[in-house]
Amino acid sequence: MFLPVAGVPDENAENTSVSKLCAKLWTMRRISQALLLVMLPASFGLVDAQTASVGAPKSLAEWRAMAAALEDTIETEFPNFREVAKQHAAGIVRVADVIGDGIPVALVYLGTGGAYTDELCVMRFSDGKPAVALFKDRAGKLSELTFAEGASVMNRVSIELLPEEHSVYSMESGYGNSGKLSRCTGQAYKWNGRSQLFEFNLSLTKRMTRKKCAELPQKLEQ
Repeated sequence: MFLPVAGVPDENAENTSVSKLCAKLWTMRRISQALLLVMLPASFGLVDAQTASVGAPKSLAEWRAMAAALEDTIETEFPNFREVAKQHAAGIVRVADVIGDGIPVALVYLGTGGAYTDELCVMRFSDGKPAVALFKDRAGKLSELTFAEGASVMNRVSIELLPEEHSVYSMESGYGNSGKLSRCTGQAYKWNGRSQLFEFNLSLTKRMTRKKCAELPQKLEQ
């Protein structure tokens, strides 16, 4: 049996120390890599979200400040209303965050739709510019819907932005010659983040129509 000589380094002890040090460094490296993998996606997501919202209108005033861009969009998507849009500077009727991303959609005035109604469309901010919202109707057809809004003594049509339901709801009601409520219908379109569409929703349509119709006077005052 050989004993280590005093003053001569023990090679086995040195090798053990080096091995432990290497193991620690390897462990620290793996931990750093794991943390990096966890943090990077979140960082990129934050950057993407911030980039997507740059220049996005956050209020009614900011939407109205985009009148020129709105006029260009209307001229392209609704050529029949392009002259009206120029005359009225693409009036924004109201806005609300129905999508839930902090960027409100806008109801935009297109022109007169009838004796007592105005024609409106829904616009959202997409890819850095205003865009007409797409709707999917009950039959599955995609289109850029326009909505009438206005009222006479006997009839009323309206459109509402419902942030709590992430939906757009249109309603039509009318009274007969007797003054009683004879017609009350509605359609609800709920935002689908995957398809990027406002899609017709039957259950929400029934619920909202029952609620809204019950709020109307059942008979006109004479």
